Amino acid sequence: MSSVVSPCIAYYSLLAAIFAKDRDEVLARKGLLRYEPKRLCRSCGQEIAERGKVYCAACRLIPVACENCGQVVERRRADVLKKPSQHQFCDHLCHGQWLHQRGLPGRRKWNWEKVWATHLATGYGDVRLSRLLGIPQSTVFKILRTMEERRPNSHD
Repeated sequence: MSSVVSPCIAYYSLLAAIFAKDRDEVLARKGLLRYEPKRLCRSCGQEIAERGKVYCAACRLIPVACENCGQVVERRRADVLKKPSQHQFCDHLCHGQWLHQRGLPGRRKWNWEKVWATHLATGYGDVRLSRLLGIPQSTVFKILRTMEERRPNSHD
């Protein structure tokens, strides 16, 4: 009994030749091969045994230097290449030290100084300031309480 060759095989073989792709890879994607083609690592060219992977196990982790202490640690290639401008750290402690050294201010959603200045200028409490500035009342209350504690005592 002769095996019937699908006309699609010739078509996809031609497309693979035109676009300089591997014929077996193109046919395997379309489900026209009876065997799995060899998958090769994009980095080193070794054969990959695991399905769905584009890098071998040795190439998935790459060494990066910690921005703070310089210690070399391994990170997943995909995570490092996804955001190349992102800083790399060995742990959370080093990240915190790095932020502290640069004096990066903590980010707040609301402008505490504006809330405090409006409170001093108008004398409004947390309810009226919340309505005036469009900030949740609990947040305004926290801001006023914290700023009041930081203010030097005027009756000393």
